[in-house]
Amino acid sequence: GQHSGYHARFGEALARHGSIYYALDLRGNGFTQTPHGDIPSVKRLYSDLDELCSLLHDRHSQSPFYVLGHSMGAAMAACWAAEHNPKINGLLLLVPAMTAAATPVPWSNYLKGPAAWLFFRHRSVLGIGKTAYARERLEKVVNLPDQVDFIVHDPLQLKGMSMEFALAANQFRKNAIPLASLVHVPTLTLVGDQDSSRVGAKQFHAEQTVADKDFYLIPNATHMLFQIQEMDGVVMRVKVWLLARQPQPGGKMIYHHQY
Repeated sequence: GQHSGYHARFGEALARHGSIYYALDLRGNGFTQTPHGDIPSVKRLYSDLDELCSLLHDRHSQSPFYVLGHSMGAAMAACWAAEHNPKINGLLLLVPAMTAAATPVPWSNYLKGPAAWLFFRHRSVLGIGKTAYARERLEKVVNLPDQVDFIVHDPLQLKGMSMEFALAANQFRKNAIPLASLVHVPTLTLVGDQDSSRVGAKQFHAEQTVADKDFYLIPNATHMLFQIQEMDGVVMRVKVWLLARQPQPGGKMIYHHQY
């Protein structure tokens, strides 16, 4: 349910170290014109990333280009890299939402699924409960009061999702690990040591066959890596990893926050 605004602190911090950072809204999120909580298709999301790559290669032809994703965005970036083999210098996966083991599906879902798909494919019907953004819940995973306020009062937060959106998210979550061996670019995976997604992320890392891969646990960190005090440690880990792969300093200190 997040959007590019959540990248502001992280992008600005990397920009101070010399990176050029673009944050974008996936369709159905933030300020995009696609109805909130919906997407046209996974194919369209992949095409958006392909078009972004082309745009940035033209705009910054002399700079190495890395793609970073957070949570579902990290799982999507991994699947896209495996299936489209894009011209990028590497992947940075922050707390990727990946399933380490199959989850049992109630038999009734096999009856309800086709009906829901037929009638609610692009309608926001799967509600995201108010408790998801409740202050008392957020304070358990976000240790910066101003960031808790930001999330609680965020008017762009998703309140629901369509069947198309939900199934796409589930597809990325389930397919990322089986596709890991097809990701052939350097990969950095960062996970908070208090985050349950570390299990799937560790398995993805283990399944990768590319030689240049790194996995790090961030101490005392949760799934909300952009909204916690420990974000500084994440920034430094990313900075060190990037510098090791591009010894020549480059880029202006610019943060592009584009909707």
